[in-house]
Amino acid sequence: MIFQFIDFKFNRQTFILKMEYSYSGLDFNFKESLDFSEFKSADFNYDDLYEAFKILFLVSGISYYKLYACAEIDLCDLVINKEQADFLNFFYKNGLSEFIYTNRLDFEKNIPDFTKYAKDYDCEPLRGNFLDKSLLAWGGGKDSIVSSILLDRLNLDYDLFAVKSDRIKDETAKINGNTFYEVKRSLDSRLMEYNLKDETFNGHVPITGILAFIKVLVSLMKGYNNIILSNEFSADEANLSYQGNKINHQFSKGLEFEERINSYIQKFIHSKLNYFSLLRPFYELKIAEIFAQNAQDYFSVFSSCNRNFHFDSNKNIKSKNFCGECEKCAFVFLILSPFLSKKALIEIFKENLFENKSLELVYLELCGLADKKPFECVGTFDESKAAFVLLKNHPDWKDSDFVLSFIEKIADFDVDSFFQLQNSYTFNSEWYLKIKDEFK
Repeated sequence: MIFQFIDFKFNRQTFILKMEYSYSGLDFNFKESLDFSEFKSADFNYDDLYEAFKILFLVSGISYYKLYACAEIDLCDLVINKEQADFLNFFYKNGLSEFIYTNRLDFEKNIPDFTKYAKDYDCEPLRGNFLDKSLLAWGGGKDSIVSSILLDRLNLDYDLFAVKSDRIKDETAKINGNTFYEVKRSLDSRLMEYNLKDETFNGHVPITGILAFIKVLVSLMKGYNNIILSNEFSADEANLSYQGNKINHQFSKGLEFEERINSYIQKFIHSKLNYFSLLRPFYELKIAEIFAQNAQDYFSVFSSCNRNFHFDSNKNIKSKNFCGECEKCAFVFLILSPFLSKKALIEIFKENLFENKSLELVYLELCGLADKKPFECVGTFDESKAAFVLLKNHPDWKDSDFVLSFIEKIADFDVDSFFQLQNSYTFNSEWYLKIKDEFK
């Protein structure tokens, strides 16, 4: 079979982008749409969006490509050059690394090589000026909330943005008070059906990387000069190695992806558009401390549980903010525990996750005391260990049998380094120095 990138079209009246993909053995095309209608009043040149539409179309195809992961592709009428092909190779290989591992596939046989289809193609980026304003990706979790706290302390102008909003994002955005924009994304309804077929594959795709290029389009339409993410320093830690390749669930939240996409944007789309994470210098523990001390208004409405945002309605939770069962819930409960009272923490999660027997193995995995790091957006092994060490003197937890059992498994070590800002960032150095001074 051959995976085909059929076409993409943007309707200038409806502001809906339609993208089509197929496989040579299927008698239909997969159709995905993105609704940009909130930006109809924006003043921009449609022709300036072509390269942004093109790369969004190419990276979005990964959700459908993985069904058969055949390695053979057809770009149809699209033209890419060698550097664009290199970026796509980087994106598909690393973005599908967890998928390759969980399905026991092969990086050589199941990942496409876009350089086979590269041609001589010159592409100059746009060079016009932007507003001095940022677009903050808004998830309604502790990380994006902490980014907003930093931006407020820096007195910087920003708006909020999400792809496909929901209860959590809406309620937290109201508390924030800044303008909140949304693009609605509709995957092909047959994708879920094909994900479940015996002859197809299913697994993780780099969703943050896909959504990144939607933010690029919004920034071009509205004139933002910065796209701000909330990905922390520890996102670079791999889960494991397979076939000589690093498998990182958080690949598209890592520093290398941030540097590569920023380079791609400025070389092929717009020379003055910046894409970066404001939390890149922070460990998760420092983020948790800032959140606990400064985000009390959000405690009753925020959520860092990804099951709030699951495309599969059977796995999506609707009546509460935290499922209390997943690795992400376990991790967030743990890293907030040193900085909040037990009462405040249980009010947020509606239960004491340290008493949940089904999570004992998860906590072992989070601390590196089991076979692997969970395939979730969680911190490093040492950060989880440090959180337990900090609980040794917490008045609400120091006598907890569960906490004491973990402290016994962990050699005592200095936790101070997790509260220091790392010299790892790609944004304005003046911002960094001000943040470092404010949150030292």
